[in-house]
Amino acid sequence: AGATKRFAQAAVAACYPHFASRAGEPQLHVHGFLFNLGKREGAGEWSALEQRAQFERKMSVGILFRADLAVRMKALGFGVEADGKYFTLRGVDQAQRDALSSRSKQIAEYVRECGMPDGVAAREVAALNTRQAKAEPPLPELLASFTKQAADIGLTPQSVAAMRAPAPCPSLASSPSSSPANDPRDPVRQEGQLGETEPQCVEPAPFELDHHNLMERLMESQSCATSSDALALICEVAMGEWDAARCVAELGRFLDAPLTVRLGQTEQLAEVFTSTATLAVETECSEAVKRGTSDKSHHLDRGAIDREFDRLEAEISAKIGTQASLSQQRAAAAHVACETGRHAFVEGWAGTGKTTMLKALGDAYKASGFNVLGCCQSAAASQNLARETGIPSRTIASLLHALDKGKARLGAKTILVLDEAGMVGSKEFSLLQRAVLAAGGKLVAVGDAKQLQPIAAGGIFRALCERHGKVDISNIQRQRTDFAPLLDWLRSRGDLTKRATATLLALPEDAKLGALEALCAALPKLALAFARWRERYDHRWMREAVRKFATGEAKEALSM
Repeated sequence: AGATKRFAQAAVAACYPHFASRAGEPQLHVHGFLFNLGKREGAGEWSALEQRAQFERKMSVGILFRADLAVRMKALGFGVEADGKYFTLRGVDQAQRDALSSRSKQIAEYVRECGMPDGVAAREVAALNTRQAKAEPPLPELLASFTKQAADIGLTPQSVAAMRAPAPCPSLASSPSSSPANDPRDPVRQEGQLGETEPQCVEPAPFELDHHNLMERLMESQSCATSSDALALICEVAMGEWDAARCVAELGRFLDAPLTVRLGQTEQLAEVFTSTATLAVETECSEAVKRGTSDKSHHLDRGAIDREFDRLEAEISAKIGTQASLSQQRAAAAHVACETGRHAFVEGWAGTGKTTMLKALGDAYKASGFNVLGCCQSAAASQNLARETGIPSRTIASLLHALDKGKARLGAKTILVLDEAGMVGSKEFSLLQRAVLAAGGKLVAVGDAKQLQPIAAGGIFRALCERHGKVDISNIQRQRTDFAPLLDWLRSRGDLTKRATATLLALPEDAKLGALEALCAALPKLALAFARWRERYDHRWMREAVRKFATGEAKEALSM
């Protein structure tokens, strides 16, 4: 069931206009209800809809609505000014908007009082926690209240009517003929200038959308985009110029343009595409990886890797009182340092020990005379990488800027670690790759399987992993094993110290599980407790099912 998806030929929806916010202030808005019912194409049957598709498109649907509203307001004579994904009306200033937005201020105040970082998620929580029951009075009473509120901030029927008046023609306003000395009603002037033509208003040029600029914006930080992404940006750029139908029609023209390369569809039938330029960049990146495959100038002796992991395992074992094994991470580090050329690719789930591997790998490279640097998309991620691995790190943008200005240098002994590589677009990856290769260094790209872009052809990290090989660290995911009950029980018995518990919690999941199993094997009672804990809390089948779903093996996962 659900193996084949099709667009519904028809659907049923209802729209309900509301006039006020929950604070009783003027806020005309529409609630749209899409019923869970769709007509099958070419048949008289109606069935339930796949709702995930609607949620995936909700942002583009919202801006499509606003684009159409902007054009309708413009048709009523109002001056419309685009404001990103929204628009404002000329003649209504920010102070007036703020005065009638007490609900927004209430939400912002709640976020500040709770100390939450401002953002969409925090505002949604605040909106729910401060929401009051909504009870609109009868419409005449509501309109009377609106009239008073608007008048208090200077919005009257007269001022609103003035907003709808035609704007003065720029060519007339700047023409000498508009001055009193050249008043067209002057009989002398009329007599002497009968042959002259009055200056006319110049109609603005029809709005046009630059497909190349649009594609550049879509590809700024990603290797591929969806039709929903493109539609949202078209609406933003054309806000106040094109209605919804024109924006949707333009989407079709954009997807059919020569600079667009269609890659297929998502599971929810959204078109996925990239640009010819991005495809060329990805091809060059792949060729560069291929050319550097046999380069051994950055190889380490396997003993250098083993020494670092032996030291790390001994240190951990001493803290927890039992043998710790980092075999998965050791194998991954050995692959990167001893078996790859100018590039290495590591893929692993969160909690599988990528950070542990990078720390030991970085120490091994440093001990062998290499200079190890790290970079990530975000400042927070780069700070975490530096703190947890000891590898000096910065954002990709910061590194590229410093290299461009000559404030940073890479060399033949440079090992650049690109963390969260699955989130990096082709353009940024290419710039980093060129800089590293030009300096004679090596690029190590590390990514989380859950961060990979949805299809292979549009994600540079995934594409390179598939074409040139990778090392996986993917046996266990940290979200699926609850160690707390076992650790709490062992601590209450005195079998674990606070220090040992903290050390265990910091281990990769496979190493943590192995260490606890070894610790509990010492006594029959502990071994029995471990077996019971594992049966209840260590859902190995669920981890495997999640892995299969994430890697496109849904059929196998469903049959487990």
